Amino acid sequence: FGKCVSISGDTMAIAGGNAAYIYSRNQGGTNNWGLQKKVTVSGTASSVAIDGDTLVIGDRSDGNYHGAASIFYRNMGGTNNWGLATKIYASDKFDMDFFGGDVAIYFDYVVVGAWGDDDSGSESGSVYLFERDSGGTDNWGEIKKIVAADAAANDHFGDAVSVYGGNIIVGAPNENSYRGAAYIFGKNQGGLDQWGQMAKLVPSGVAQFDYFGKSVSIYGETAVVGAPTENTSKGKAYLVRFISSWRITKEIVSGETVPNSARFGYSVHIHNDLMAIGA
Repeated sequence: FGKCVSISGDTMAIAGGNAAYIYSRNQGGTNNWGLQKKVTVSGTASSVAIDGDTLVIGDRSDGNYHGAASIFYRNMGGTNNWGLATKIYASDKFDMDFFGGDVAIYFDYVVVGAWGDDDSGSESGSVYLFERDSGGTDNWGEIKKIVAADAAANDHFGDAVSVYGGNIIVGAPNENSYRGAAYIFGKNQGGLDQWGQMAKLVPSGVAQFDYFGKSVSIYGETAVVGAPTENTSKGKAYLVRFISSWRITKEIVSGETVPNSARFGYSVHIHNDLMAIGA
């Protein structure tokens, strides 16, 4: 319980086992966060993402680890019930792709990482983009399969994903002998609705086994990327901004002395002018 969490407005989803537990503010009293609903998937709730009245649960163990993602709607099947709207798969699903290892949602877009996909070598990784109403009302159709321009075996591209507006950021923590990288894709980069690669981000001082890109989050023209095993696993996070192009603008370390195994940057999230970094 608590393997991954997501929040939108007054609703929060927490993954545990084969379920996501949905909590609502003021449920059971003013400013109390009460359990509203428990929803389950067939395998393991590997990741969760919530936006408004839509919840996505990634299940990378579905099938023989080809993976799946389940999409639930609020009020489907009754007031404050969260009903299963659809279950989505990669169009080219294959065993051990781990589709659903991480998921992200922004309004009508759902992004699903599949770090085990082998298109560019064993476990090079891929990301799949789905759009609401693509292929029919309330159908979530796959509109793009995204890979890195320099994809290579064992990169684990898609281990972490985040989407906001017309931008997607993807972590590939195993890239270049586990140094790691993060990639940003734009909706109209390379043409209308092409979702082309805009940037590859790598810190200048990144070293082997830093796992830069293990966590990513994007909001507007700002992003944050974690490197949890940098500096003897003390960890670090990096601020990324779009200033004529996407670039790393600041290193972020904990404001307190942390031990060698703290892994600061293991999880990150950014929203408006606030950033949260887990250790």
